[in-house]
Amino acid sequence: MKKGWGFLLTGIGLSLCLILVNTSFGAVTLKLGSIAGPSSLEGQGAALFGKLIEQKTKGEVKVNVGYSSAFGGLGPLLQSVEMGSVDMMVSSIDQWEFIDPALRILRFAYVFRDYNHYTKYLDSPIAEESLKRLLERNQRILLPQKNTFWLRGPYRVLVSKKPVFNAEDVKGLRLRLYESETAKKVWGQALGATITVIPWAETYLALRQGMVEAVTSPIDALFDAKFTETCKYVTNVNEFFQTNTLAINEKKWKSFSPVIQKAINEAAAETAKKMSDLTTLQVEKEIQKMMDDHGASFIQVSLKSFQEKVRPLVDELENQNTWPKGLFNRIQEIK
Repeated sequence: MKKGWGFLLTGIGLSLCLILVNTSFGAVTLKLGSIAGPSSLEGQGAALFGKLIEQKTKGEVKVNVGYSSAFGGLGPLLQSVEMGSVDMMVSSIDQWEFIDPALRILRFAYVFRDYNHYTKYLDSPIAEESLKRLLERNQRILLPQKNTFWLRGPYRVLVSKKPVFNAEDVKGLRLRLYESETAKKVWGQALGATITVIPWAETYLALRQGMVEAVTSPIDALFDAKFTETCKYVTNVNEFFQTNTLAINEKKWKSFSPVIQKAINEAAAETAKKMSDLTTLQVEKEIQKMMDDHGASFIQVSLKSFQEKVRPLVDELENQNTWPKGLFNRIQEIK
């Protein structure tokens, strides 16, 4: 009898140990990189995504967000997600131009007629071709999903120390730009700005110290970056449209069960909806705050002069294989 109880107690003890092991070590923590700060809209979205994943997986999956380039700037992040040293990243989809040349066209100015045209492209076979190429490089794109977009912007602006009313005012402007040959062609060659490539995290100081006198940005990142403390003029140039993208290392994705994968996809879609709704509301408040606190002036201009200077570059860039030949016309044919 005592021997039987001994076996029973031993069995119970082993079961308790297994439960404790599963509880302590069963949760997976995903490293999610972002160049944005925690108070920015992108940062808030990353935090929301992590919270939703933990809820939907009942704690089986958690997210550790590396804000403000803690896991690396954009270039290193792309490489880290591909290699798997960072599991996920969030940024606008045009950043993946470094992996797929077809996405370079997203950083060319005035490709899309309007935001509706842009979202139709994201749901098109053309975009699907790019997503397949990214998957070959271990980058699974969770957003955008079908008809599910995380709005960024909702438009882009030029923030400068002197007012810009037309394309001629850009000539000679000392402009901070991100690393992109397409963007350099637009702002440097077509519009005549003097380009300096500076990491996003170092741009505020560069403006303060006078290294540059202007920067382009999505409007929703402007207040958090504090650029209008130094640059009082904000011109709506609306050069291209953007949506935030969530990407995950493909090997990490395959390590999850279909149930967990479904939960992650649902968390991404819910994040996109909530953050898109929040973006428009918060941007309106931030514009007023920048006017009140920083004395910023917001300038609405005709984009015709910008479009006329940029459009002749299309043939040149296609002939240089900046993006696949015929891609511009394929996008224009989307109705």
